Amino acid sequence: MTGFGDYAERAEVDGFPYYNTALNGRGNQYPDPNSKFLAGEDSYLLLTVERGGKMTVEIKSLENTVLDRQEFERSVKPK
Repeated sequence: MTGFGDYAERAEVDGFPYYNTALNGRGNQYPDPNSKFLAGEDSYLLLTVERGGKMTVEIKSLENTVLDRQEFERSVKPK
């Protein structure tokens, strides 16, 4: 997770997500080559974790609109 670029972005490399958000999301966009979501929006990242369950990651606008959403299931450790 970063706040480096002035835009909202989710990129994925080898199945691993990378997120960027910015409170001022109206800057120049220079998307990652592996970008899956890109928007010139003022945004923040919200992580919601259910105890013993899934994790939800949302890129949200400052007006609370969900711009991008991913859910990750809890991995089970082998015994």
